[in-house]
Amino acid sequence: MNKYIKTLIISAVVFMVLIAGSMVYYYVFFRPNNEKAKWQAQLKVEEEEAQAKLKLEEEKLKLEQDKQAQVKAEAYREEQEKQNKQIALNNALVELDNWYNKTLDEAYKGYMERWNDECAYRGLQPNSRLPSDIANDLTQAYEDETKRIDDLYKSQKDDLYKQYSN
Repeated sequence: MNKYIKTLIISAVVFMVLIAGSMVYYYVFFRPNNEKAKWQAQLKVEEEEAQAKLKLEEEKLKLEQDKQAQVKAEAYREEQEKQNKQIALNNALVELDNWYNKTLDEAYKGYMERWNDECAYRGLQPNSRLPSDIANDLTQAYEDETKRIDDLYKSQKDDLYKQYSN
């Protein structure tokens, strides 16, 4: 029996060594690797979430920048449109002023021609003194013409300002 007990003891020791070895393997190698894998998986998930959040923030920033760029472009376009209107108004006013000056010059030339025609009719030299009633009639006609031109000029100028203020 001695042999039997020795075999039993050896078997028990071998069995205990196997159990201890299994436990050592489980706690020293398997479980830490398993937890390391879980930790790495968790870390990877957190990293992916952080990247997704960063990507979302970048997209928000890009959208905000695009919106700001669009607002700036719209403001620039409106400013250009305003400047173009101002340039068009200025050009129209210059053209109107040229018409006004030309028309006043023509009215004066017409006045002087009628004056000189009246002088010639009376046998006088050009630019001579005329009788006061005729001189007054010619001067009144000239003043009426210049008043009509002034009124037309003011009316057209007001119309231009209304047209370009919209």
